[in-house]
Amino acid sequence: MPIVEHGGFSTAVNASGITHSAVSVHMSNLEIRMKLKLCLRGRGGFSLTENGQAIYQAAQAMFVSHSALSRHITLLKEHLDTQGFERKQYLEISFNLQTLEPQKIFII
Repeated sequence: MPIVEHGGFSTAVNASGITHSAVSVHMSNLEIRMKLKLCLRGRGGFSLTENGQAIYQAAQAMFVSHSALSRHITLLKEHLDTQGFERKQYLEISFNLQTLEPQKIFII
């Protein structure tokens, strides 16, 4: 995601401190694993393909959902602590696979 946020490989390299080669290899490996062309890169500059834009938006949504889930779990733990529950108990969480939002949370 830093490549997109920084507008290309060179600025992502400068911001992250890893080599241009490493960034390029990571992107190529991701495209191979996904069997999708995610971005156009070269002398003409950097841009996401339509598939790349869709994957980027899905990744952003996943990070937002992860942050929300982390906050929710923290609040739940704080609530359990005030209710006298022991930390040895477990949480079981089910997710909506479309939105990645938690659907049900059980204390086991």
